[in-house]
Amino acid sequence: MSIFAARIFLAVTFLVAVACAAWFVIVWSEVGPWSDASVWPAVICVVACVMLVVALMFFPRFVEATADDQAVSIRRVLGPRRQVRFADLDEVVVLKRLLLPSRGTSASTTVRILLRQDGRTVASFSPRGSGLVSSLENHGPEPLVIHEPLTPSQARRRWRGAVNSAELLSVAGMWAAVVVPIAVVLWVILGRGN
Repeated sequence: MSIFAARIFLAVTFLVAVACAAWFVIVWSEVGPWSDASVWPAVICVVACVMLVVALMFFPRFVEATADDQAVSIRRVLGPRRQVRFADLDEVVVLKRLLLPSRGTSASTTVRILLRQDGRTVASFSPRGSGLVSSLENHGPEPLVIHEPLTPSQARRRWRGAVNSAELLSVAGMWAAVVVPIAVVLWVILGRGN
């Protein structure tokens, strides 16, 4: 997913959640608690909030990174563009097979790049293409390439900052994105039928 598309998704989801919350509050104050007119805005708001939280968990994976002779430029979904100079780096770690949950029956692997300085990770990201890895080999410190498959928790134990906290909870987030909206809609449909 592109940075632009991810930002649009976050903005639209946020606006839907805020609009439905306002709709719910207005109807609640005018008609009373849990009237027929207030249930669906509440349901849509809950579903939008769940989607927003899950998106915020997954979107740190998406970056656009480029390298020139002096630095790596990293653009994330949230936050400003960041530049990390090669002269400041002590180590570049390339995890060739970071195991992340996917829509398939098994985990998918992705490349994760760790830029390290003074024993800590200053940037960690999964590039969109393989060109950045070769560019790093030509300009920065000699990368340490890890070919063994690692789960997010294994990678985090070996290199603090290799994955963010949300990625450790991403399986729970995927389940929440499915179960919570279904449970809320079923609660409304079955509860309103009485």
